[in-house]
Amino acid sequence: MYTRTKTFKNKDGSTRTYLQIVQTRRIDNKVRQKVMVNLSRLEELQEGSLDRLIEGLTRYSLHQWVKLNAGQLAVRRARQWGPAITLGHLWPEQGLEEIVNRVMGHTQAVSDYTLSTLAMVLN
Repeated sequence: MYTRTKTFKNKDGSTRTYLQIVQTRRIDNKVRQKVMVNLSRLEELQEGSLDRLIEGLTRYSLHQWVKLNAGQLAVRRARQWGPAITLGHLWPEQGLEEIVNRVMGHTQAVSDYTLSTLAMVLN
């Protein structure tokens, strides 16, 4: 669906423009357009009711609602989370520490190979 304007000429030479919502379909390898909604005259809609209509429709579109309300988001404080801290939190959650312990458990390593492996992954 998309919007389309349709302009008509009056006998006195003036024009009037209508805003429509149109749906396009392919029927028998031919493109057919069907007017789903005739909203109103464009001049009347631009006086303010069009903005209210768009805001109302954004309630049903998650993507557009987020874009519309993004300006109201405020960050009160932010922390610097570097790669080392982030990976340090993800490492045990993903079970990587257990995998390293299982693989290296059969060796006679004397150092902390879990932290050494974490450091190698970070680099």
